[in-house]
Amino acid sequence: MTMTKLNSPEPEEQPSEPVPNPSVNPEATEPDLPKEELPPPPIVQVIYELKKENLNAAFSRIAQDLQSIIDNSGLIDKYNFLFLYDERSPISERTANKLYEVASGDFADKKKPSYLLLHTTGGLPVPAYLISRYLKASPGGGFVAVIPRRAKSAGTLIALGAKEIHMGMMSELGPVDPQISDLPALGLGSALEYIAGVCEKHPKSAEMLSKYLQGTLNIQHLGLFERISESATHYAEKLLRRDSLSQDRVKEVAKRLVYGYKDHSFAIDCDEIRDILGEEIVKIETQEYVLANLLHQYLERVNLYYWVFHDKYCSVVGRAEADDLNLSDCP
Repeated sequence: MTMTKLNSPEPEEQPSEPVPNPSVNPEATEPDLPKEELPPPPIVQVIYELKKENLNAAFSRIAQDLQSIIDNSGLIDKYNFLFLYDERSPISERTANKLYEVASGDFADKKKPSYLLLHTTGGLPVPAYLISRYLKASPGGGFVAVIPRRAKSAGTLIALGAKEIHMGMMSELGPVDPQISDLPALGLGSALEYIAGVCEKHPKSAEMLSKYLQGTLNIQHLGLFERISESATHYAEKLLRRDSLSQDRVKEVAKRLVYGYKDHSFAIDCDEIRDILGEEIVKIETQEYVLANLLHQYLERVNLYYWVFHDKYCSVVGRAEADDLNLSDCP
């Protein structure tokens, strides 16, 4: 009998246990790696994505950007920074009250002068005079007016109270020329002088022009308009008074700025106003101006985006804070 050899099945291979590595702690977790912070979106994207019902949602970002520009200027410890940046709305009592509220607030270091970024087409002379007078008398040594582009009419009146006016080659002041219903107060007197010249040159036209003026001209207006211009001269004199200018020079400069220009929009550039006021007062292309120009360029971009996407204009009156920004409709 032949015996068949049965092969017993081989035992299943058991998985081998891992050999512990003394250099690895099995309970240790992976270290927290620093996460890369994404840069904030560009301001054009922020403004583009604004909802119609919440267009001021970009104000915090704009204020942060403005403050960052100031912080990086090297001037942060030298001044208290104020803004009157509004070329759409005229200077008014509300403007003066806002600047007074901010300038007299707790934020201000009473030992430092104020830096006023001034960008305006003008407005009422009395509020302009009052805010300039207050800043001039502030305990920190007055204020410097820095004009990145334009400070016209009542804006020029504000600048006259500054201990220094900082300008660049693109900056301009303007005649301190009060306006009544968008017409210069001095215009009526100038018109009468012109008519008188016409009558002298053409005597036969005198009777016709006389009858026309009798029917259209209220002679009281002539006196009123002249008194308004005299008041502007007086305000300018009071703001210009300082040790570096004699009383005669103060009167001469004030009269020139009110009566010396025929066009309300005349551009008084940095060289001309330095010739008028002197190098001690007017400074050109300084570090202060460079900062103002950077702030203006940023706000110009902001306003381009607000205009294109939402038909709005953004102004800053006060500090570089969200509460001091405001939107108005573009005309």
